Formats: sequence, structure tokens, C-alpha cells
Amino acid sequence: MKKGKRAAKSISFKSTDGKQIVLRLTNNEAYCSIDGGDAHTVKEVRFMPKQQKLYFPGSKLQGVKLSDKEQLDKLQSELSSHGIENDISVNCDNRNQPVSVTIGDHVKAEKHSESKVYRVVNEMKAWNRYELEDCALGDLTWRDAKALTICPNSRLAIAWDPLMSDHGIDHDDILEAPERPTRTTHLWDHLLASNVLDSCFVLQTTQQSFPTDEDFNERLRYLKECICSIHTESHYEKVLAGDTSCVKDETNSAETQMTKGTPKACLTAVDICLRVTDEVMEGNAPSGLAVIRPPGHHAGADYAMGFCYFNNVAITAASLLKRPSVNKVAILDWDVHHGNGIQDAFYSSPDILYISLHVYANGKFYPGTGRLQETGNGTGVGHNINIAWSEVGAADVDYDFAFSTVVVPVLRQFSPDVLMISSGFDAADGDPLGQCKVTPAGFARMTEHLLTIPNCKTIAALEGGYDLNCLGECTTSVIKMMQKHAIIPPKPTIPSLSMDLLSNSSSLWGSVRPSSVYNLYDVVTILQKHWSCLDGTLEFLKEAATDIRGKETAKALRRRFEGIT
Repeated sequence: MKKGKRAAKSISFKSTDGKQIVLRLTNNEAYCSIDGGDAHTVKEVRFMPKQQKLYFPGSKLQGVKLSDKEQLDKLQSELSSHGIENDISVNCDNRNQPVSVTIGDHVKAEKHSESKVYRVVNEMKAWNRYELEDCALGDLTWRDAKALTICPNSRLAIAWDPLMSDHGIDHDDILEAPERPTRTTHLWDHLLASNVLDSCFVLQTTQQSFPTDEDFNERLRYLKECICSIHTESHYEKVLAGDTSCVKDETNSAETQMTKGTPKACLTAVDICLRVTDEVMEGNAPSGLAVIRPPGHHAGADYAMGFCYFNNVAITAASLLKRPSVNKVAILDWDVHHGNGIQDAFYSSPDILYISLHVYANGKFYPGTGRLQETGNGTGVGHNINIAWSEVGAADVDYDFAFSTVVVPVLRQFSPDVLMISSGFDAADGDPLGQCKVTPAGFARMTEHLLTIPNCKTIAALEGGYDLNCLGECTTSVIKMMQKHAIIPPKPTIPSLSMDLLSNSSSLWGSVRPSSVYNLYDVVTILQKHWSCLDGTLEFLKEAATDIRGKETAKALRRRFEGIT
């Protein structure tokens, strides 16, 4: 379908901070400049009417907030009249079969590579399915394609802010200062170099989002309210004042150091976590990742410890429960260290399920908490699950085994509205603190497990992970898995255990450590009275333990899940 010629047109408008933005439209491209600066090519213009914001995904430009809704409506109307939304083309494969529909430069519908299904997004941002027989894409006209609106909610929401690099001190010896500024700066550079951010919805920095003093002060009041739902006001004030008395006594006081930039970094980490969550909950993204530091899961109500000052994930989970659409939140913590702060915050809550996979080693591994017997209190009994490895060295198969037998069945029975991932990557093979052997593929596999939980939004926040290369590779693998399932949502089948692995590689399951099987056996023994989904799991684990070499384990796994669809 041939595009008609149009005269170039310029549209001017102002942002809330007084900047003059000029958008110039030509026949096939759009360019944008701010305050007379360099013009950048714009391949996509994204509107957020509620926030009166305008974004340019894929370009070097940050988003801008318009000074009033009238400007936004005018701009949107001008772009529409210019025909950007109406330029339709159908892309075909080498057999002349349509594989996608493009409006302007934007793919609006794409064929699932393994089925005759096209997925498009309607105006309500809900997934629609069109069988190939019912949708002759090659015959589409622009009128037929009006329903193929822009698809912002297929992009993973992600955010990072350089302000967080002002906290801490870089040290030549990683063991002297593992939680150092270069953790997230190096990670962000890695994500840029690997091009995964090109298909993400990258949020503005805090300063860009709240440019005026009034905006920032209003946000600060909101952040204080959220933080003090988990922490005491005294602790909040101490962190903001850089008062080291908030740090719990530890063997190495340098672990949780206070520097000039610590207060702003702590506030920024909480702010990013909340803003990424807002984007997901408002339907602007299917899932989200907060690239933040300092981490948070060790921070208690009135103390900082283990590199953590404010408990980012706990604060966000508590804020989620205030939303009318959220009744239950699950937190999955795969950091190699137990999240004692999260456990303490929700130990008596039936509305929040906390599952932690960590090294316990009879209390000799930091922080020494997280015994499997710690299952909750009062109405929260059974809602605190510690999968506590008795020794270091857990690898992909051990984690996959735990997810398949305990984590995913319990999550599905709990049926959360939102799942938060305390995403520490210090269980990675090569991390100097974790001493475990999980690969990037292993973290991707765990992510895939979690994305199969039906009717549940997923938000991840960075916790630990201290080898820079491991951190970059593992984070990238998680993002790619989230992106993959944003485009093609996974089938919500119950047997999260991969049956193809069982049939093709019995030796793979034979490599599960005997100690991991025994650890899970103890976990299920304690939890089975709280979770009916674990009925029969003990018998299965007994079979797995009797012949851990592989063949019989694979048979036991197959019998355990056979017939469940």
C-alpha cells in the first residue's frame, strides 16, 4: 500500500518547565528539537493523557510533560491528521505469508511464530486474538486497521537514575566495598550496549519527572508516607540526615556506609520502584524492572543493615495493597541472602506471601535468619516460606527443581494480583559473595516460571549482585524473558515443570543435589498443612531422593505431573 506525499509541517508546544519543543513532520519521518537544539529522529510518539506526558521511545530524547491537556489534545490531533496512524503496510515472509502489520513505523500486529495467531491491541489495551483464517491481513485497508492502535503496554517499563551513584565509594578490592556505585552504572551501560533498552519503555529520571520545587516537594511528602508504612519516622529522619546511628551493629560497619549522597540515593531508589509499579498498574506496561541501589531487603523497621537503608520492595508491596484493584501481593526473593527485613514486615499478614530462596547453612550464612520453620504468625501462618539451602553451590537445576515442586504451585494457589521479585543476582556463578552457580539462563528460567502465574502483574527490583559482568548478563537475560512474554504471553499451564526436559534429559534432573531434595522435603513437610497444592509432593520427593542419579527421578517427576494441564 503506497503512502501518499504530504507537505512538511511543524508543531510547537511548551513543556511544564518552559522548554519550547518543535516537532517537524515530513512524508516518512518525524523530527523533534528542544529549545532550538539538535533535531532527533522520532520513530514513535507515545501519549499518556492522564499524566499529560509525551514520550519519544527509541530516540535520545527524554519524555516531556506538557503544560496543559489542551496542548496534548491539539498535538495528538495534528499527528493523526498528518496521517502517522494511517500509513498501513503488511510485511510478508518469503512465502508471501503476512507476518506483521505496520502503521507508520510501528508494528501493530505480529504473528506468533509457532501458531496461526495474530495478536493486536485494542483501544482498551487488552489482548485480542485473531486466527489467521479470520483475519486476511493482506487485504487490510487503513479503515480496517483503526483498531490496531499503538501498543505501549507491550514494552517493559524500566528505570535507573544516576543520582543513585552518589551513594557509596568505589574500591579497588571488591570485597572491601561490594555494593559500590559502579554496580548500576556498569549495569546500565551493559543494557545500552546490548540494545535491550531499545524495546523497553525507559522512564524519566526523578528530576525530569518532577522538575519544579513544588512537584518535587509534593513527591517527597508522598515518598515519606510510603516509606513510613514500613519504617519508623525516626528511621526515616535518620537516613535523610545521614545519621549512622540508624545502622545496625555489624561485623563490618563499612558494609552499610553513609556518604553525602546516601539520602538522595535511598529516596531515589524508592521513588523508581514506585514509579515503575505505577506504570505497570496503570496498564502502560505489562511488567517492570527497577534498576536501583542501594538494595533494600535487609532493612528493618528502625534499622539499616547489609547495604540496605529503606526496604524498597516492602514499601512498594505495602503501597500496592492500598489500591482497590489489589487484594493480594506475592514477593519472590531469589537473592542468595535471606530478606529478613521483608519477612519481618509482613510476618503476620495473610495478604502478602513471601517466598525466599537463600543459603542458610545452619545460620552461618549472612544474615543468619530465614530458617524453614519461620512460616508466619497469627493469620499470616503459612504465608512466609523459606527455602533455605543447607549449603552453598546451588545451581540452575536446584532452583528449577524448587520452582517446579514448591514455588509455582504455591503461587498459583495463592493467586496474587501482583508479584514482586526481589531480584538479587548474587546467586550467580562467579559472584564473590554468593558462592552459588546460577547462570543467566537459570535466572531467565525462573522468570519464565513466574510469568506463567495467571492474572498477575510482575514487577522486579534489583537487590544484590556484586560481580559486574554477572550482574549485566543475568539482568539482560531476565529482561529478554520479560520482553518475550510481553509480546507473546505464556500459556498458563499448571505443570511449570518442563516435561521436555524430563523426557529428553533424565541426567539433567540427576544433577539436582541430594541436599536440595532433602531441603525441599523439609519445606514441604512443614508447609503441606497450609497449601493443598503440595498434597502428594512428599511422596514424589521421597522417590526423587531414593534414586537421585536421574532415571528414577525423571520417572517420579513425570508421574507427579502427568495429566495436569
